[in-house]
Amino acid sequence: MAVFLGLAAMLALTKKIIEGLAGVAIAAALLPPAAVTGILLVMEPSSATRAFTITMENIIGLMTGGLLASLILDIVPRCYYERSSARRMTLRIIIALTIMMVIVATLIVF
Repeated sequence: MAVFLGLAAMLALTKKIIEGLAGVAIAAALLPPAAVTGILLVMEPSSATRAFTITMENIIGLMTGGLLASLILDIVPRCYYERSSARRMTLRIIIALTIMMVIVATLIVF
């Protein structure tokens, strides 16, 4: 769900769709699991890891959806030098997302 909400947020920001959609998408993906994580940290700290894992999954999903939308919509800078810099940055972001996914997958398994 978070990946699709990230796609919707990027579409709203780039295609002049109602900008509130981006905020609602982000809030729908992050607010419930973050609130549950906070509540569990206070009431039952041993169970908070599961809720934190779900929160992290949604953050990674939103980032992945935004990245996919920018790649699909071919959002690039106008200047050639900035384009090559943006390609390098995109590669770094993909590597960082992959590392974060491995960490979250490890948390899920254990």
